[in-house]
Amino acid sequence: MRDVRSILRRKYDYVIIDSPPIVVAPDACALSKLADTTILLVRWADTPGDVLRHSLRMLRRSGGHLTGTVLTMLDEAKQAKYAYGYYGAYGAAADKSA
Repeated sequence: MRDVRSILRRKYDYVIIDSPPIVVAPDACALSKLADTTILLVRWADTPGDVLRHSLRMLRRSGGHLTGTVLTMLDEAKQAKYAYGYYGAYGAAADKSA
């Protein structure tokens, strides 16, 4: 995998490696170590907090560099009830300008 990464780095500015969920396959930790950075995808209203915490611990232990997380499969209608008032106003303003 290191050789493949070196070849791809010479040819491309960015290489995205998609891996299976970190708690299912340890390959994700090994790949994270080889990558410049890692972004953890978390499914909204589905990924339990303890699984997320375990995933973060696994990434730290592997030596991978975590840049951040992305919340996926967001249900905007359900999420709206958790939003602060000014976020709703911002969204309404953005909708009017579109």
